[in-house]
Amino acid sequence: AAYFAYNYNRDTGNPYNGYILIIDYGGGTLDITLTDVKSDIGADGTAETQIQIMDSVGAGENQKDGQVGDAAIAFMEELCLIALKSSGRLEEGQEPDRIKFKKMFGQLENKLLAGNTIDEIEFQLAMSSEAFAKSDDILFKIPYDGAIGITGRLLYEAYQKVIQPVLDEQLDAIIEIVERWKDFGDHKTRGLGNYTDPKTENFKIALVGGFGSFGLVKEQVRQKFGFSGTDRRKYDIS
Repeated sequence: AAYFAYNYNRDTGNPYNGYILIIDYGGGTLDITLTDVKSDIGADGTAETQIQIMDSVGAGENQKDGQVGDAAIAFMEELCLIALKSSGRLEEGQEPDRIKFKKMFGQLENKLLAGNTIDEIEFQLAMSSEAFAKSDDILFKIPYDGAIGITGRLLYEAYQKVIQPVLDEQLDAIIEIVERWKDFGDHKTRGLGNYTDPKTENFKIALVGGFGSFGLVKEQVRQKFGFSGTDRRKYDIS
């Protein structure tokens, strides 16, 4: 939150005063935190910022279940298994070869983090998320007894099974918290206001963590908060 408040001051020339919702999605964790940021310009001309954590929700290693099964690692494992079954390399009930699977998993991680893959997934989702979910066009290939093509359909199937329900539940939980802060803030001095207003400067959303850059995660957050193309809730903080 301090980093994003700094960026806002750098890019706009004004100190940030408002709320920043941090959605931190990593390999084994999902942590969503609502922060209240109060800033002012100090005597030396630099922004002085105070940050208060209002509340947080999440899933994975840092949360009450303590499991890795709610984040990127689980998604990639599921995607590998779906790809193996879809390509006929793995029968139902059969376990994959551990060494081959480890190599496959490593290559998948590298491919998903590659800039060109991130850009292509976001481009296709922007064109049509429905078409992406049904697409059999190969985005990239990963090894297991030859090369296996990974398509939008496979990505979407694994995402819907492992990630979508968890992220949806936790976003609903944080929205309930945000709703409680709409009319009053810390010590009832400043309310959060209408967080659904695309023109608000009082509420920002920041997606961070390795999995936060994944197109399907961004798309789900966009749909949940109803982002528009010129939405102020996601600008001036990155």
